[in-house]
Amino acid sequence: MNGFKKVIATTLIIASVAVGIGAYILYESGLSSREIEESIRNFFGGNELNLDLGDAVSVSEEKAIVLGSKEEISINTSIGDIEVREHDGEDILLNLEGDVPSKYKDNYYQVSDTGTKLQIDVLNKITNLNIMGLGNYNIKITLLVPKGFQGDLNLATVSGETLVEGLELETLSLTGVSGDMTLTEGTYGVLDFKNVSGSVFCDSETGNVRGDTVSGAITVTGVKDWVKLNTVSGKISSTIDDLQGTAKLVSVSGDINLEILNSGEVSYKLSSISGRLSAEDNGIVTKGDKSLSETFTNARGLIDASTVSGRISIKY
Repeated sequence: MNGFKKVIATTLIIASVAVGIGAYILYESGLSSREIEESIRNFFGGNELNLDLGDAVSVSEEKAIVLGSKEEISINTSIGDIEVREHDGEDILLNLEGDVPSKYKDNYYQVSDTGTKLQIDVLNKITNLNIMGLGNYNIKITLLVPKGFQGDLNLATVSGETLVEGLELETLSLTGVSGDMTLTEGTYGVLDFKNVSGSVFCDSETGNVRGDTVSGAITVTGVKDWVKLNTVSGKISSTIDDLQGTAKLVSVSGDINLEILNSGEVSYKLSSISGRLSAEDNGIVTKGDKSLSETFTNARGLIDASTVSGRISIKY
């Protein structure tokens, strides 16, 4: 089992024990009990686990951080929502608000600033696993970034939602388990995301997009060059301004819809075991069942889409 799938299995087991399906996922994951134990310990920093996190206590914190020559900003949290927006100020502004375990009220977050890299960790030193009580704790992390920042932004949360509004970034990397990811009014050279059950919605301008979900839907518009998207049961919808290279789209049971706005000649190969296939070229629609393809010698790009039972529809 590859690393990402192992993380998915581990986090789903953690999240699902309370509703009684953890054992089933453990069985289906193919991981041994030793692997699961090791993965869970690694998930919580390699520490021992116990069940008492303490009562929830309210926290509120504001902190200004000098932007300087920073090239990378990262936020990592085990519980809570992340919101990142741009603003007209000169400093990076961090705001934390919510309820945290009493055991960690004095050290629930850490900030590391090397000058070129800013690392913000929230509730990542938790060494306990309260299976039935994680819902008692929650925190919202809000980060305001000066418009002059054009580096890399990395965001990771387990149970919370992620919102990025604005920002002109080299690379935006997102990791989540159950929360939705929403990206608006921004410009990103590369967008890279991994999510389990949460949906991903992006209407920002992006150069290249790589993304994986399990059951979450994927909607990505404003792509400039190419996409590589994978999902199990989620629906994929994507719009590419001018395809350069390959649009690789894979789903098991979810539908796939792709539109190329300024394409010229585009080659395509579509396949589905039971889903219907459709390709529209300047108003002319070609349909098929198991496979549908067209190859042009001078094609500027290739659409490579496949499903097991989902429908595929492309337009260019």
